[in-house]
Amino acid sequence: MKAPKAIITGATSGIGTGYVNSLAKKGWNLIITGRRIARLNKLKKEITQKYHVNVIAIPADFTCDEDIKLLLETIDYEDQIDLLINNAGFGQNKNFFENSIEEQQKMLKVHITATSKLIHHVVPKMILNQEGAIINVSSLSAFLPASNSYYYSASKAFLVSFSESLHIDLAGKNIKVQVLCPGFTQTEFHSRQGLGEAKSWLARKILWRSVDQVVNKSLKSLGRKRIICIPGFVNQCIYHILNIMPKRYYYYLASNRSNLVNPQNQKTVEAEVIASHTH
Repeated sequence: MKAPKAIITGATSGIGTGYVNSLAKKGWNLIITGRRIARLNKLKKEITQKYHVNVIAIPADFTCDEDIKLLLETIDYEDQIDLLINNAGFGQNKNFFENSIEEQQKMLKVHITATSKLIHHVVPKMILNQEGAIINVSSLSAFLPASNSYYYSASKAFLVSFSESLHIDLAGKNIKVQVLCPGFTQTEFHSRQGLGEAKSWLARKILWRSVDQVVNKSLKSLGRKRIICIPGFVNQCIYHILNIMPKRYYYYLASNRSNLVNPQNQKTVEAEVIASHTH
């Protein structure tokens, strides 16, 4: 019997590496991508030696059109793709008006354009084989628009809606779709955003998930055909509360939290908006 094959983007750290290990352990062959070439090659070597599966490593920076094109060309040679995991992504913690628009739009290329192109390229193969699955890694932030999170929250919200539309169209073709929306996870991503893990044991237990917990929840939920996957009881509660909370209350809470964390935030935004309209 032919081993199943998965594509995993953003494979060199965090949740991406978690998926790599979990699937390789189950005997999956893999196509993995990442920006950091040394890490990517090291991961390929470790996984191949440990699990004896076939791993194709493709260095790719999804802000670069040529890198996306190379990955798509590699996929053209594959007659079987059983699972596509769109995990590549990054965060920004600069104010929208203080950062160049060109720099911020790179996030749209990674989170939206690259994801859309990969799905558009892979799904016809899945339809031909009459089965397959897609996991788009979003974030709990998709439901929590916040200060200094213009493109991040918006692009993650796009992935939720996009994945739901995919499910509607592909469910009848035996193709499962999931959008994973993790909250705080023990990865480099949060530390790079200046969000250290909570010092309190209770806070760590309640709010934070390990990579293995997130990945295991995702893969188990995929088998149960749950479209929106939110690991962690507290995160699920937050999601349901947001669904019933009047928007004006949320805006008030989010605005006050932002000003408490950074009292100069509002003045900075106002100054930048005025300056941008006077040049």
